[in-house]
Amino acid sequence: MIESRDAIFDEERFTSIPRPRDMIHQSSSKSATQAEDVYGGASSVTEPRKSTRARKAKSFGSDFQLYLVEGTRNETISQHQYCFNIEEDPKTFSEAMASRDVHFWK
Repeated sequence: MIESRDAIFDEERFTSIPRPRDMIHQSSSKSATQAEDVYGGASSVTEPRKSTRARKAKSFGSDFQLYLVEGTRNETISQHQYCFNIEEDPKTFSEAMASRDVHFWK
């Protein structure tokens, strides 16, 4: 791939590409009939397949740590560590507002 500001596109150079002026225009009824033949008719509708793979829930353990890093790969500007305990997350709104981590829920 080449990038250039001063590019010239010579569309006449490649003669194997069909141009709109070279194409034969067909009537709309004939093209609709051909499209129906190609796709097997409008009446046959197939059901989408469902996955047969067994899904596994991701497990991060009872406690896991998350790091939020600001900066680049070579230079870290700031790093914040969060430790979450999944099993003790609040289940209701009132529990969330009464927890010590209330600033996370607002």
